[in-house]
Amino acid sequence: GVLDMVTDRCATLGLLQVLTAEYYHKSQEPTTEASLLLKILPLLLVGLALLDIASHWCQMYASLACSAGHHKSAKANQNRNLLVQWYYGYYWFFAYLCVGAELTYLLLYVQLHMDNDSNDEFHLTSYVTGALAICVPACAAKQVVNVAQLTSACHAIAQRDAQVWNASQQPKPLQSKQE
Repeated sequence: GVLDMVTDRCATLGLLQVLTAEYYHKSQEPTTEASLLLKILPLLLVGLALLDIASHWCQMYASLACSAGHHKSAKANQNRNLLVQWYYGYYWFFAYLCVGAELTYLLLYVQLHMDNDSNDEFHLTSYVTGALAICVPACAAKQVVNVAQLTSACHAIAQRDAQVWNASQQPKPLQSKQE
């Protein structure tokens, strides 16, 4: 439930914060020929952090406000975006995207701190590059799911708010005075 959501969000946001700071400092080094990607990567990482926290907070709030139970349950997601239903409904897909996203962040950190000299006897550079080739698609797909989750949860919250407001606008029946 909530504790699971908070610990997951804190771990992801911690990784993204460290990466943002590391890549920002790397892009500011006078000896680094900063590519456009290196210059915009810190901003992209901040955007991913904001998307992550917003989409998951809205998902949690929508499931609690609509009394639908756990935010990952089929009941909580029955009227949500099909991609969100699939994400929470198929554990292997959920696991691949979650693990792939977190490993992408860890591998980006490792890659940033690797010594890229030609004396790589353990071929670590090749392993990291290969792992990124597997994990980056999962991370990208996770961001698509996060956008779907955010829009779907916001829609559910807006629907509930409209129902509550409409119910409050209904005229109250007159009560007859009993003598």
